Amino acid sequence: MASLSVAVADDDERMAESPPTAVETNDDDDEEEDEDEPNQDEQTEDDDDDDSEEAAETPAKSPSSAQKKAPSKNPSSAASTKSSSKSPSSASIPFTQLVQDAIINMKDRTGSSQIAIQKWILGNHPEIDLQKLKQRLLVTLKNGLKTKRLIKVKASYKINPAFQRKKTEKTKKKKAAKVAAEKKKIVSKVDLAAIKEKERKEKAEKLRQERIRKRKFPMDDLKLIEEDKELKIVKKLPARPTLDLAMPHFPSACRTDSTKSGLLDDVLLVYHFFRGDLGWGRLPGQKAVVAPFTLEQWMQCVEQVMKGWAKKARMLPPLMTHLFVVSLQYLVPAKLQSALTPASWSEVLLLYMDAMERYYTTDASKEPNTIASLGIDTSYLFYASDEPKEEAALEGPDPLAPYLSGIRQKAHSKLEMQDPWTLSAEELLSLLTALVDDVLASSMECSDDLDVRNDEIYELLKTKRAADSNLRKLQTARNKELADEKKDRKSNGEDELATRSNVKMTKISEAKLEKARKEQQKATDAYEKYSRGKRIRTEPIGMDRNFHEVYHSWNDPERVFVLQRNKTIPPTESFALPDSTVYRMTWHSIDKKSTLDKYIESLDVRGKRESGLHDALMPVRKLVHDDIKEMNEKKSKLKEKMDLHNKLEMARKSYETGRKSGRLAAQSEQELIDLQNEIDQMEESIANGNVTAEYDIEAATGLNMLREFDNEEKSNRRASRRETQKKQKEEEEASVEKIRCSQLWPTGAIDGSGMVGTIVEQLLKLEERMECLVSLESGDRTSWRLGLEKAVESWNEGTIPNLAVDSTNSSTVMSPDGSAKSGAPKSSSASSWQILSMIKTPLLELESRIFEVSGLKMAAKDADDADDNMSTSPEDEEEQIKDAWKKIIHRLKRLPAKASSKIRTGVIDAIAAARKAHNTEVVAQLRLALVDYHPDAAGACKSAALEVLAAHGDYNDQDDEDEEVEEDDDMQDDLTDDKLENKESGISSVLCAEAVILNSSLDGQEDAGRNDWITAVKRTKTISKMAALVSAFVAKASDVLEKIEGESIALQDALEAWDKSNSLRKKKSLNSVRDPSEVWANVKFSDDFCLVKVEDFPWWPARKCAPKDENLASRLEAADRVLVALIGESGSLRLVKTQNIVPFSETLPEDENLTNHTREIRNQLEDCMAMARRIVRGKKKKNGSSKKAG
Repeated sequence: MASLSVAVADDDERMAESPPTAVETNDDDDEEEDEDEPNQDEQTEDDDDDDSEEAAETPAKSPSSAQKKAPSKNPSSAASTKSSSKSPSSASIPFTQLVQDAIINMKDRTGSSQIAIQKWILGNHPEIDLQKLKQRLLVTLKNGLKTKRLIKVKASYKINPAFQRKKTEKTKKKKAAKVAAEKKKIVSKVDLAAIKEKERKEKAEKLRQERIRKRKFPMDDLKLIEEDKELKIVKKLPARPTLDLAMPHFPSACRTDSTKSGLLDDVLLVYHFFRGDLGWGRLPGQKAVVAPFTLEQWMQCVEQVMKGWAKKARMLPPLMTHLFVVSLQYLVPAKLQSALTPASWSEVLLLYMDAMERYYTTDASKEPNTIASLGIDTSYLFYASDEPKEEAALEGPDPLAPYLSGIRQKAHSKLEMQDPWTLSAEELLSLLTALVDDVLASSMECSDDLDVRNDEIYELLKTKRAADSNLRKLQTARNKELADEKKDRKSNGEDELATRSNVKMTKISEAKLEKARKEQQKATDAYEKYSRGKRIRTEPIGMDRNFHEVYHSWNDPERVFVLQRNKTIPPTESFALPDSTVYRMTWHSIDKKSTLDKYIESLDVRGKRESGLHDALMPVRKLVHDDIKEMNEKKSKLKEKMDLHNKLEMARKSYETGRKSGRLAAQSEQELIDLQNEIDQMEESIANGNVTAEYDIEAATGLNMLREFDNEEKSNRRASRRETQKKQKEEEEASVEKIRCSQLWPTGAIDGSGMVGTIVEQLLKLEERMECLVSLESGDRTSWRLGLEKAVESWNEGTIPNLAVDSTNSSTVMSPDGSAKSGAPKSSSASSWQILSMIKTPLLELESRIFEVSGLKMAAKDADDADDNMSTSPEDEEEQIKDAWKKIIHRLKRLPAKASSKIRTGVIDAIAAARKAHNTEVVAQLRLALVDYHPDAAGACKSAALEVLAAHGDYNDQDDEDEEVEEDDDMQDDLTDDKLENKESGISSVLCAEAVILNSSLDGQEDAGRNDWITAVKRTKTISKMAALVSAFVAKASDVLEKIEGESIALQDALEAWDKSNSLRKKKSLNSVRDPSEVWANVKFSDDFCLVKVEDFPWWPARKCAPKDENLASRLEAADRVLVALIGESGSLRLVKTQNIVPFSETLPEDENLTNHTREIRNQLEDCMAMARRIVRGKKKKNGSSKKAG
């Protein structure tokens, strides 16, 4: 645009002499100024406006007047005029531009007044005349308002923004016209196509850049990958570091085809259950029982088993044994609790899993109304085959859900003949995970804790969401208020100054918004902290772009696990199911800060998955091992060493070349010695830092931790009152007693340590208690104890040398740096069979002593004599004994199938009755019927028992009418309590015969007798089973000895009371002393049978006993008391007055009234009288035959 301007002269003459000069302004220059200074107002106007404004500024000179004006003859003046018209000065600037520059440069938001504009022009252009300036300034301002170039606010002038926009649009139109004109000049089609292609590329590039600019991160990873390919973006990220396997020396533990991702799945499952995310071992009821082990210790235990250390040392790592024992403590019934020790847990596990197998796999299809399952043709169903198979060829699904299958079944079968240290790591973990699953399914405490976690995390989530919502509402409201305020200011044109009176204050202040932000952050932190510390399930903290899961536990935070997906595993089926691709998963770990930093740097935070993973891994950096700091410290030491060497060299040169007095020479020599000492210390420090610490298996596998945990009660540290109360509360809440598994590690002494040492220690302690009651000859006792101690020494000779880790032996690599496995131990020590032979004989001898001393031997002898002399009893009585089992089985007909515990008890009683009748065939058949018993479905057991009864002629119940009336009265009460009994029995009701035999020492149990226990001891082939038999026997014998000790004390107290009464010569007081109910003394049982009257009992058959202690015999005689053993009672003796004893007769005294006693007592009395009659008749028969023989 060309604009015409008239120069502003100093006087009229100069204006007359100098013709008006036209100053051309290039449109392109104006556009460049617009781009360089976008904030300044530019002078743009239509051609008409420019002409009118410039006409107003200066008087127009007509061409005629210009022609009339004679040219100057003075050449100098002409030259000066010509030069002045060409030189740049204020005379060449349009007056409108001067006003616009003044307004822009003063930068007044409310506008500039006329006086201010005048001052600015004079200050920057002093050559302009003041009077003419005032006149022209007024005209220019009026024209500016008229043409809407300027706007007036009160007494001030501002640039009109609408005028600026108008100029910009005009500039764009001119530029477009210029481009169009250039296009018209192109004639060649090739050039035109090239231009179009260039424009298309420029447009596409512009759109691409616009899309890149508008992208918001983080976005979905798959979408990110697609957009990067589409937009041709190459994100240069550091390479993903190569991660080590979680168990680098055993790759099969991290990846296998059979278990997809190896043993580490089971390793992590066990850890998270006991100490990790689930934390069953951290619950109040289990905290005092489960040791606080770490994941590293647990993994070291598994590695030692895989290396073969367990087979060589003939023991499992104590921490692994501890986990088995703790799980079994919670699961096994009371019948197996007595047999559970650190040495016998595998035998208890074997019996428990056998019971679980029977409990969960009882064949319900035996019921007559059960419909068989139909077979399914999977090949035809999934379109792998075009023709279906015949129905007869299809096999229905197994109606059973076997508890034991696969590797677990293999481990279970191996435990029947081998000790647990011979099993592989995979087999051991399969057994332990089964126990973990059972505890998780049956633990009410764990279920309640999970419910509490769920409720608490839900409440924290609600609080977090409420805080987020409140912050969003406040932020939205404040933004809206600020937008309204800005809109109001724009509408007012910002012509007023902002003051407290005319500015509308916002309702939501920044302080209130900041408070909401803090509350939201606090709620978020609380939710995330609780979610990390008390997870409901173990889940990955994030995934990378390749869907590799990353795991981290805050309970053991020093390691990060990465589950990587590798190659596909071929399917085992002949056809592939849809979406059934299986990948081999591999466990890797990150345990160094340098590796973790590289992994974090390789994450692409533009994607949602890796962005979330990046945020989750950042707090973990400070928890893993800082190898970077360690390396920097080593470098610093090396640098310090070099500096000391340099100082030493300089000191030596100075010492050798310098001339010093004697005193200075001594100082220099001492400086050399000090520097040399510092260097030696530094080298020693560096050498110690480079030396790899020797592998300590006790610390690595958690044995030291387990010892401290087992010995917490013996700690001499003075605990605070709060700690003591907390410890007592945890012990009260603990459901089981702590079993010390650290004692499995042998010390070499006979102190109860080691596998065999724990067994021998139990027997020695029991024998000491027995010795206090009845002494054994010193020689026999010494040889008995020496035999057991020899077994411990022989076991330790073959075990203790193999406990140490030998990293130098190439055939047996025991350190974690090796990878080879060790074979069977090569030692000349005693074998397990020899050790068992050393234990069996002392065990049977000790059991026989207790059996005899407790009186159980005489009770068993009476029962056997009664059975042997059954032929001497009347025919009716003999027939009644033979049919006793039939009577018991016949009663089962009146019991419904849901009365499972009553049915089981009835079958067991029938087996005992058939054994008394010497009917071995019936005993075997009823035992088979008992195998079909199930606590939730006893119908099969009942049916099998009734079939046995029918096969042996059934039972005639006409003579039992009176008893049936009484039994029917009690039937309803029995059925009412049956559900409770069934719940209490649980798995114990389906225990196999071997489990019952464990507790059948001394007086037997259920359908297993003492002879079964003795046979089991003699046939034992494993240390674990021997430990179980010994532990069960010790538990039962301890109860017997405790009862005997109490009865012995009761007898001594009664004798002292009687002696005191005799010394005071108070006959009445002698009779006033109450006789103890049951007593014990070392007695000799006589063959003198009698009837005695015991308090609260009718006349009862008994056998007189003579004390072996003469002092005791005399004291009893002085007290007019006699020791008797009641027939049918096991072990206990009774103190009876002489006047309450009558000779034995086959019938009770006539004055005896049995109606005052219960039916149970009457039945017991009837059985005991029949037993006594058969024994007495047998004795008489034997004595008569001996006399005839004589």
